Amino acid sequence: MIKLWCWWKKQICIGPDELHGNAYVSKELTKAALVVASVGTIANSINAATTFPFFFLTFKDLGLIAWPLAFLINIYLIKFGNSSASAAADKQPITIGWARIGMAGFISLNLVQSVVAGVGAELLLN
Repeated sequence: MIKLWCWWKKQICIGPDELHGNAYVSKELTKAALVVASVGTIANSINAATTFPFFFLTFKDLGLIAWPLAFLINIYLIKFGNSSASAAADKQPITIGWARIGMAGFISLNLVQSVVAGVGAELLLN
């Protein structure tokens, strides 16, 4: 049960330690990384909660697998958003290209999810 919880937490939450290096980390940087990780995790979770009805209604005709399929797609969207945010935060000179790709992925994912979230929220209310 504990392994399942650790796996679940790793899939959904952004690890604050992934947002900075480990050579020298000040207390301010640790606090800022925790805030950024918390805001990113909450934003991705809200997006997932509002896009779930959209995915559920998209796969509704598949029968019993509609709910698990919509749930898994949301988990992987959260994981992709968290990985993109972590990559965007890594702005070392050797990985600046990867940071730009991560930032582009994070921004585009959030834009698409914001559009779908409006539809999903409307479907949730009806």
